[in-house]
Parts: sequence; C-alpha cells; structure tokens
Amino acid sequence: MQETAKRVLHYIAVESLTIKIGKIMALEEASLVHKWVESHQSTGKIVLKVAYYNRGIA
Repeated sequence: MQETAKRVLHYIAVESLTIKIGKIMALEEASLVHKWVESHQSTGKIVLKVAYYNRGIA
C-alpha cells in the first residue's frame, strides 16, 4: 500500500496523472448526485463542493 501511495504521489508531482471530472456539484446536492450515478449517466469523477464559512473562530 505504501509503495502504491508513493507512485501516485510521484505521478501527481510530475503532473502525469489526469483525472476526468464529469460533474461538480454542491455537497447539499449529494442525494441528486447519488441518483445520477445510479442512473449510469455519469462519466468521470464527481466532485462535491463543500462551502466554507468563517464564523470568526480564531
């Protein structure tokens, strides 16, 4: 496992690893994404965006 992780990190570092992103959606739409994947309409990876809210916490 550790050797595989090293190889993947190497590919990322030399920019020879590409990932096809099929859709980017908000985390709040995760249930829709799940249905979309189950319908076999997805191609590529799905990225869920997580909103970041600064609540004044130091």
